[in-house]
Amino acid sequence: MNYIIAFIITSVVIVGFLINYLIYRRIVAVALRRFIAPYLTSQALKIKETQFTGLFNNGDFNDKDEGLRLVTEMDKFRISTYIYVFASVENGQTIRFTAKIKVRFLFIRKVFLKKGKSEEIELTHVSS
Repeated sequence: MNYIIAFIITSVVIVGFLINYLIYRRIVAVALRRFIAPYLTSQALKIKETQFTGLFNNGDFNDKDEGLRLVTEMDKFRISTYIYVFASVENGQTIRFTAKIKVRFLFIRKVFLKKGKSEEIELTHVSS
């Protein structure tokens, strides 16, 4: 009996992690297609790869207030996802950007792009 309960709990945890991972992949793919790629092509850059910044890493953004919260404030149920975007110039040089994707209930609300210590840029939505 204990083995069955342990199996069920383990299965639920694995399925939960898998669903979270698939949601993360979808959010990043949509943000790349609709926000980041059009901006980088307008700047004559091409996306080489993307990389997860880490669980508690904000990349180049210094967002102290957007940490891990156990209870959300009124009307502030937003989650930010951070990724590194590596883009290349025609001469082969690679430039690293940090993208902040603000999500509310699985819908992307805003996407910001920042390169090093420079000013962050809010990207506009481009229909595909």
